[in-house]
Amino acid sequence: MKVLVVADDKLLRVSEVQELLRLSRWTVIDWISRGYLQEVRLPSGQRRVRLSEVQRVLREPVPI
Repeated sequence: MKVLVVADDKLLRVSEVQELLRLSRWTVIDWISRGYLQEVRLPSGQRRVRLSEVQRVLREPVPI
């Protein structure tokens, strides 16, 4: 799957994603592990999600 990346696409922490989507931290991590949300791993191992990914999820139906 190709992902369009905008040069100034902000990287969000899991806590920021959970606030925007109004989900628990564990649901955000579950969606990442299931591939519903694409993550970016930093060299430190921390997870980040692009703002454009969050916007995509807001436009699409919620997975069950």
